[in-house]
Amino acid sequence: MTKKRFRVFAGPNGSGKSSLYDFLVKQKYFTERLGVNADQVYFFDNSELGLTSYQNFAECRNGKITIETDEVPEWFDTYVLKKLENR
Repeated sequence: MTKKRFRVFAGPNGSGKSSLYDFLVKQKYFTERLGVNADQVYFFDNSELGLTSYQNFAECRNGKITIETDEVPEWFDTYVLKKLENR
């Protein structure tokens, strides 16, 4: 069984995180799995839910995601849940 890994690419805007990630995937250092890129999440307004963008609406433990609201922000559905469904 292969060992599962969790990778985080963090840094300020324009520091090359996306370029590094794309390069490493292209060179097959690892395969693309699941990711949330803040540059792709350009619109995040869950004010209709009465939440700010910093409040938790979902929790992930032991590989299972628990949603703590009846509505899911569009970016989370697009960039996280749909990718999980396609696994």
